[in-house]
Amino acid sequence: MDPKKTGVVVRGQRFQFGSAEWPAGKGVLQVYAPVALERNPALAELIPKFRDAMTGAPVVAVPDRYLHVTIDVVADVPLERIPDSELRELAAAIGENLTDVPPFRGTAGPAIAGGTGAKLYISPASPLMLAQRQVRTAIRAVRGEPAATWIQPRPHVTTHFCTLPPGETIDSDPWNRNLYKAVDSLLAPIEITHVLLVEVRADDTTREFSWSPVSDPIPLAG
Repeated sequence: MDPKKTGVVVRGQRFQFGSAEWPAGKGVLQVYAPVALERNPALAELIPKFRDAMTGAPVVAVPDRYLHVTIDVVADVPLERIPDSELRELAAAIGENLTDVPPFRGTAGPAIAGGTGAKLYISPASPLMLAQRQVRTAIRAVRGEPAATWIQPRPHVTTHFCTLPPGETIDSDPWNRNLYKAVDSLLAPIEITHVLLVEVRADDTTREFSWSPVSDPIPLAG
């Protein structure tokens, strides 16, 4: 389909490191709210159906163990240049700043294709946006303004990354029709109880994506 005929197109995912390109082969420090499907059974039922609905699309699905909400990105240097002592300081500062932010209970969905893949927006957004602001304050205090340049989007869970080559686009409308028809309920309850400092690795060629914790869970304490 001609993407000029629709206002919603999908283009290949290009992983960003703050406002710059991803440093090839490097791990990047980010703050994630993990989405634990064992604690969110309704969402665990929806995700496979959304994946089935995207069959045949030029996308790669995010595996269950890597589903998350990105809270913030430490965007000044790759993780290898941040000493362990500073990781501990940052985790402590984030924990302090989240003391008055309660665990999140809301909904995920509907699934929407567009931009660089498919995602589930989180509602209500404001509690997690508060968490974003509090974490950003901690990052700025520990690492300075250069680490706080990532543009924080509305909270969401990415389910698929588009694999189209640079410069190519595709109409998202067929994907959205499939996603809309895939399930009886387009929304699922979601609970988020903690955040983590994580090392993220991503590849713009393969669209492979993974992350691993570099801190203990940091609770949304309430």
